[in-house]
Amino acid sequence: MNYSIVHHRLLLLFMLVILAACSITFTVPTPVVSTGEPLPTALPPSATSASNWIRQQFADAWDIEYPEGWTMNDAGIDEGSLVLNGPYGGHIYEVSLAYPIFQRLEAMQSLDAWINEELASLAPEQLGAIQVLDITVAGAPAKKVLNMPEKIYDDGTTRGYGERLTHACYIWRRDEKNPSAIIIKQIDTLPFDAPQMDTLLDQFLAGIR
Repeated sequence: MNYSIVHHRLLLLFMLVILAACSITFTVPTPVVSTGEPLPTALPPSATSASNWIRQQFADAWDIEYPEGWTMNDAGIDEGSLVLNGPYGGHIYEVSLAYPIFQRLEAMQSLDAWINEELASLAPEQLGAIQVLDITVAGAPAKKVLNMPEKIYDDGTTRGYGERLTHACYIWRRDEKNPSAIIIKQIDTLPFDAPQMDTLLDQFLAGIR
């Protein structure tokens, strides 16, 4: 075979290989870059619900809004604990507000350390369903944790988890107060409505002062 023909074919093959390589697309993860913008906050109750909401202050622990007609248990308000329940959007909910007692000092170091402590005992399949969102509540940094298995306490210390899912918000040192937590759960027997419960939690968070 003529040398020039062979050389020409080799050159053509080399060019085809180069073109094929250039057509390959490499996907590189996009790094998360902080924009410096404020963290999102929830809409006020009046903007998202037609129900009447009542503002009430409970000792020095909580200044909140809650739906008219809901019942409350403030027997533990001296320790910062308050429980409310009532109907909303075709379901019955219970909302617990508290200043938790930390079992480990490491969890008190930061909001992230607290969340890590809360999630440490969950199984991988439970962790896979959880969403953690950064927000602010009454100007304080906070994290919403969605689809958190309900905690079960034994003598107030030993903790396990039930099958019911809750949404929670962990608030870090609001107005120089100790860290606080708000947990909401659906207590009727109807199918779990996670989006509506998240909306109701946002409304409670928006009313906190």
